Amino acid sequence: MVNSEREVSSHLESSCQALAFWLGYQEERSSRHAIREIAIVTELLALLDAKLARKQFKVHCEMPWSDIIPDKHHDCSISMRRTDITIAMDKHIHFALEVKKIEGRFTQTPSAGWVKDLKKLCELKKLRADLAIRLIIVSSQQLPSEWLSQTGRAGRQVFETDSVKYRLRRILKAHPRLPTIDDKNLNLVLKKGPSVVIIEPLGVLGKIL
Repeated sequence: MVNSEREVSSHLESSCQALAFWLGYQEERSSRHAIREIAIVTELLALLDAKLARKQFKVHCEMPWSDIIPDKHHDCSISMRRTDITIAMDKHIHFALEVKKIEGRFTQTPSAGWVKDLKKLCELKKLRADLAIRLIIVSSQQLPSEWLSQTGRAGRQVFETDSVKYRLRRILKAHPRLPTIDDKNLNLVLKKGPSVVIIEPLGVLGKIL
Protein backbone atom coordinates (compact mmCIF):
# COMPACT_ATOMS: atom_id res chain seq x y z
CA MET A 1 0.00 0.00 0.00
CA VAL A 2 2.83 2.42 0.83
CA ASN A 3 4.50 1.93 -2.57
CA SER A 4 1.18 2.29 -4.38
CA GLU A 5 0.37 5.47 -2.48
CA ARG A 6 3.78 6.94 -3.26
CA GLU A 7 3.45 6.08 -6.96
CA VAL A 8 -0.07 7.46 -7.27
CA SER A 9 0.90 10.59 -5.32
CA SER A 10 3.70 11.30 -7.79
CA HIS A 11 1.38 10.94 -10.79
CA LEU A 12 -1.30 12.98 -9.01
CA GLU A 13 1.11 15.90 -8.57
CA SER A 14 2.18 15.87 -12.22
CA SER A 15 -1.45 15.60 -13.32
CA CYS A 16 -2.40 18.56 -11.12
CA GLN A 17 0.43 20.60 -12.65
CA ALA A 18 -0.94 19.79 -16.10
CA LEU A 19 -4.39 20.73 -14.81
CA ALA A 20 -3.06 24.12 -13.69
CA PHE A 21 -1.66 24.76 -17.17
CA TRP A 22 -4.98 23.66 -18.72
CA LEU A 23 -6.86 26.07 -16.43
CA GLY A 24 -4.53 28.90 -17.40
CA TYR A 25 -5.14 28.18 -21.06
CA GLN A 26 -8.91 28.00 -20.56
CA GLU A 27 -8.96 31.32 -18.68
CA GLU A 28 -7.04 33.04 -21.49
CA ARG A 29 -9.11 31.41 -24.24
CA SER A 30 -12.57 32.11 -22.82
CA SER A 31 -12.26 34.60 -19.97
CA ARG A 32 -15.96 35.52 -20.21
CA HIS A 33 -17.13 31.98 -19.43
CA ALA A 34 -16.52 30.36 -16.06
CA ILE A 35 -15.10 26.85 -16.07
CA ARG A 36 -17.54 24.50 -14.36
CA GLU A 37 -16.38 22.16 -11.62
CA ILE A 38 -17.56 19.09 -13.56
CA ALA A 39 -15.28 20.11 -16.45
CA ILE A 40 -12.32 20.31 -14.04
CA VAL A 41 -13.12 16.87 -12.60
CA THR A 42 -13.38 15.43 -16.13
CA GLU A 43 -10.04 16.92 -17.18
CA LEU A 44 -8.24 15.68 -14.05
CA LEU A 45 -9.82 12.24 -14.56
CA ALA A 46 -8.45 12.11 -18.12
CA LEU A 47 -4.98 13.27 -17.03
CA LEU A 48 -4.80 10.66 -14.27
CA ASP A 49 -6.08 7.89 -16.52
CA ALA A 50 -3.45 8.72 -19.16
CA LYS A 51 -0.67 8.39 -16.58
CA LEU A 52 -1.97 5.51 -14.48
CA ALA A 53 -3.54 3.17 -17.04
CA ARG A 54 -0.12 1.87 -18.12
CA LYS A 55 0.61 1.14 -14.45
CA GLN A 56 -2.48 -1.07 -14.24
CA PHE A 57 -4.44 1.41 -12.12
CA LYS A 58 -8.10 2.12 -12.86
CA VAL A 59 -9.54 5.60 -12.43
CA HIS A 60 -13.25 5.96 -11.66
CA CYS A 61 -15.62 8.92 -11.40
CA GLU A 62 -18.50 9.36 -8.95
CA MET A 63 -18.05 6.02 -7.20
CA PRO A 64 -20.63 5.34 -4.45
CA TRP A 65 -19.33 4.96 -0.92
CA SER A 66 -21.07 1.60 -0.77
CA ASP A 67 -18.51 0.35 -3.35
CA ILE A 68 -15.59 1.80 -1.39
CA ILE A 69 -16.50 0.57 2.09
CA PRO A 70 -16.42 -3.25 2.40
CA ASP A 71 -19.25 -3.53 4.93
CA LYS A 72 -22.31 -5.01 3.22
CA HIS A 73 -24.75 -3.40 5.65
CA HIS A 74 -24.68 0.26 4.68
CA ASP A 75 -27.16 2.75 6.00
CA CYS A 76 -28.96 5.13 3.64
CA SER A 77 -26.60 8.06 4.24
CA ILE A 78 -23.61 5.99 3.09
CA SER A 79 -25.36 4.47 0.10
CA MET A 80 -26.32 7.91 -1.23
CA ARG A 81 -22.83 9.45 -0.99
CA ARG A 82 -20.25 9.49 -3.79
CA THR A 83 -16.59 10.42 -4.29
CA ASP A 84 -15.44 12.54 -7.22
CA ILE A 85 -12.49 10.37 -8.27
CA THR A 86 -11.21 7.01 -7.02
CA ILE A 87 -8.08 5.12 -8.07
CA ALA A 88 -7.95 1.33 -7.83
CA MET A 89 -5.76 -1.63 -8.74
CA ASP A 90 -7.10 -5.18 -9.03
CA LYS A 91 -10.47 -3.91 -7.74
CA HIS A 92 -8.83 -2.63 -4.54
CA ILE A 93 -9.38 1.11 -4.11
CA HIS A 94 -6.22 2.92 -3.01
CA PHE A 95 -7.12 6.62 -3.39
CA ALA A 96 -10.20 8.81 -2.97
CA LEU A 97 -10.17 12.38 -4.28
CA GLU A 98 -12.59 15.25 -3.92
CA VAL A 99 -12.31 18.25 -6.26
CA LYS A 100 -13.56 21.69 -5.25
CA LYS A 101 -13.54 24.85 -7.31
CA ILE A 102 -13.50 28.01 -5.20
CA GLU A 103 -15.90 30.63 -6.49
CA GLY A 104 -15.54 34.19 -5.23
CA ARG A 105 -13.50 35.12 -2.19
CA PHE A 106 -11.55 32.32 -0.49
CA THR A 107 -12.93 31.73 3.02
CA GLN A 108 -12.17 29.21 5.77
CA THR A 109 -15.56 29.25 7.49
CA PRO A 110 -17.37 26.00 8.41
CA SER A 111 -19.88 26.68 5.62
CA ALA A 112 -17.19 26.85 2.91
CA GLY A 113 -17.54 24.02 0.41
CA TRP A 114 -13.90 22.95 0.62
CA VAL A 115 -14.11 22.70 4.44
CA LYS A 116 -17.17 20.47 4.09
CA ASP A 117 -15.22 18.28 1.65
CA LEU A 118 -12.36 18.01 4.16
CA LYS A 119 -14.81 16.66 6.71
CA LYS A 120 -16.37 14.34 4.13
CA LEU A 121 -12.98 12.80 3.34
CA CYS A 122 -12.16 12.41 7.05
CA GLU A 123 -15.45 10.58 7.53
CA LEU A 124 -14.64 8.26 4.62
CA LYS A 125 -11.18 7.58 6.05
CA LYS A 126 -12.73 6.53 9.36
CA LEU A 127 -14.67 3.87 7.47
CA ARG A 128 -11.67 2.76 5.38
CA ALA A 129 -8.49 3.30 7.41
CA ASP A 130 -6.20 2.04 4.61
CA LEU A 131 -7.57 4.54 2.09
CA ALA A 132 -5.40 7.47 0.97
CA ILE A 133 -7.42 10.69 0.69
CA ARG A 134 -6.76 14.03 -0.97
CA LEU A 135 -8.72 17.22 -1.56
CA ILE A 136 -7.92 19.07 -4.79
CA ILE A 137 -8.75 22.78 -4.63
CA VAL A 138 -8.88 24.89 -7.79
CA SER A 139 -8.96 28.66 -7.42
CA SER A 140 -8.03 31.87 -9.23
CA GLN A 141 -8.47 33.79 -5.98
CA GLN A 142 -5.71 34.75 -3.57
CA LEU A 143 -4.85 31.82 -1.32
CA PRO A 144 -4.63 32.18 2.48
CA SER A 145 -1.34 33.89 3.30
CA GLU A 146 -0.49 31.35 5.99
CA TRP A 147 -0.47 28.61 3.34
CA LEU A 148 2.52 30.15 1.59
CA SER A 149 6.15 30.29 2.63
CA GLN A 150 8.29 33.34 1.83
CA THR A 151 9.33 31.66 -1.42
CA GLY A 152 5.70 31.13 -2.43
CA ARG A 153 5.76 27.37 -1.82
CA ALA A 154 3.24 25.38 0.20
CA GLY A 155 3.71 25.67 3.97
CA ARG A 156 4.83 22.42 5.58
CA GLN A 157 3.16 22.77 8.97
CA VAL A 158 -0.14 21.21 10.00
CA PHE A 159 -3.09 23.56 9.56
CA GLU A 160 -6.50 23.51 11.20
CA THR A 161 -9.92 24.82 10.22
CA ASP A 162 -13.23 24.11 11.94
CA SER A 163 -11.60 21.37 14.07
CA VAL A 164 -10.18 19.56 11.00
CA LYS A 165 -6.42 19.17 10.69
CA TYR A 166 -4.77 19.00 7.28
CA ARG A 167 -1.43 19.28 5.51
CA LEU A 168 -0.64 20.98 2.20
CA ARG A 169 1.06 18.57 -0.17
CA ARG A 170 1.62 20.94 -3.08
CA ILE A 171 0.51 24.29 -4.48
CA LEU A 172 0.78 24.28 -8.27
CA LYS A 173 0.43 27.43 -10.35
CA ALA A 174 -0.19 28.40 -13.95
CA HIS A 175 0.76 31.89 -15.04
CA PRO A 176 -0.88 32.68 -18.37
CA ARG A 177 1.15 35.88 -18.83
CA LEU A 178 4.90 36.45 -18.84
CA PRO A 179 6.47 37.40 -15.49
CA THR A 180 7.98 40.84 -14.97
CA ILE A 181 11.00 42.09 -13.02
CA ASP A 182 10.59 44.38 -10.01
CA ASP A 183 13.42 46.83 -10.81
CA LYS A 184 13.61 48.12 -7.25
CA ASN A 185 14.12 44.75 -5.58
CA LEU A 186 15.24 42.78 -8.65
CA ASN A 187 12.65 40.11 -7.89
CA LEU A 188 10.62 38.11 -10.36
CA VAL A 189 6.96 39.11 -10.12
CA LEU A 190 4.58 36.38 -11.19
CA LYS A 191 1.23 37.38 -12.62
CA LYS A 192 -2.00 36.17 -11.09
CA GLY A 193 -3.12 32.81 -12.41
CA PRO A 194 -5.03 29.67 -11.42
CA SER A 195 -3.83 27.60 -8.47
CA VAL A 196 -4.29 23.88 -7.90
CA VAL A 197 -3.80 22.91 -4.26
CA ILE A 198 -3.35 19.30 -3.09
CA ILE A 199 -4.45 18.86 0.53
CA GLU A 200 -4.12 15.79 2.72
CA PRO A 201 -6.78 15.72 5.46
CA LEU A 202 -5.34 14.44 8.75
CA GLY A 203 -8.50 14.09 10.84
CA VAL A 204 -10.66 15.99 13.26
CA LEU A 205 -9.16 17.70 16.29
CA GLY A 206 -7.84 15.13 18.73
CA LYS A 207 -8.35 12.25 16.30
CA ILE A 208 -5.49 12.27 13.81
CA LEU A 209 -5.99 9.70 11.05
